[in-house]
Amino acid sequence: MGTPSLWLDRETMRRLGYRTIDALVERLSRPWDATPIVRTATPEELAARLGGPAPEEPVDGAVLLERLERDVLPFMARNEHPGYFAYIPGCGTWPGALGDLIASALNMDVGSWGLSAGPSAVELAVLDWFKEWIGYPRDAAGILTSGGSAANMTALACAREAVVGAMSDRLVVYCADQAHSSIARAARILGFRPDQVRVLPVDARSRLRTDALVAAMEADVRAGREPLFVAAAAGSTSTGAVDPLQELGEICRERGVWLHVDAAYGGFAAIAERGRAALAGMELADSVTLDPHKWLYQSFECGCILVRKGHQLREAFEIVPDYLKDAKGMVLREVNFADYGMQLSRTSHALKVWLSLQHFGLAAFRAAIDRCFDLIDGA
Repeated sequence: MGTPSLWLDRETMRRLGYRTIDALVERLSRPWDATPIVRTATPEELAARLGGPAPEEPVDGAVLLERLERDVLPFMARNEHPGYFAYIPGCGTWPGALGDLIASALNMDVGSWGLSAGPSAVELAVLDWFKEWIGYPRDAAGILTSGGSAANMTALACAREAVVGAMSDRLVVYCADQAHSSIARAARILGFRPDQVRVLPVDARSRLRTDALVAAMEADVRAGREPLFVAAAAGSTSTGAVDPLQELGEICRERGVWLHVDAAYGGFAAIAERGRAALAGMELADSVTLDPHKWLYQSFECGCILVRKGHQLREAFEIVPDYLKDAKGMVLREVNFADYGMQLSRTSHALKVWLSLQHFGLAAFRAAIDRCFDLIDGA
């Protein structure tokens, strides 16, 4: 008996692929009232369905699909459903899903140009789109991440490295009481104590109060502390509020403080006229978080961090050990994305964005966002 192989022949791959695609299309095209929008189960029930040791022998692919249909897929939210309003809904696109399939099937590792020149070039193209949409300069830099939480932590790490270098007990981070929890989590992970994070009040429109920010900064300076980082929101999670970005930009510029805009929720509204007006001032930020898996209709996971002075992002994260020296590109545009964030090995989050934008065209995404504004105006 030969050694079992983890490779499949062409016909088996095709057969499994067709069955899987057919099952997905059937599930996505079913009537809206066919199943509950959200269905859950107890941990005990799901453990009874799915627990047990790993099988020693192969299980037929058709049997596995049937088991997924019976024991896994019914117990989740249908976030593509027009009646799904829980949290911040995310509805992907089919071309985007196929992009994820391609990236996984080909096992793309988009950490270095030498290993993934084509996928790296796709990510650069997508990042160029994003920079243009939010009003950033061409020499800004960025990287696609797992989501807004990773992007926000990347921004804070970059700001600390660019402004002061080593961690210090004197540094202070500022945010509103409506800021996303990932801001506080990022500060905790990066070594900021709770008393180094100022949580400030909001106004009647749930926006960060600039008078409270200025007062807090001045008090910290008098106490010998160093204001480092202001996290503003361009679409807060609870209310969708947009902080006064232009005023915050002026305050931070005058004081040499890094302004970060967490636009995970609302940033892509910038491709529509009404959204662009609401987000005026976002282009002043030193860094911006975006979440394509929210208002750009991409499947999870897909986040983004952009940094206005692109070299700051690379300088914050670039480390070249001996085993990576051969991967170091000698041409400026040969970007190694491992030098721009926390991950060395990373899949392509850009392929699905590129495919879905190419397939539908930007006008279709703009129309979808405009329809959201129409619904808000009519509420």
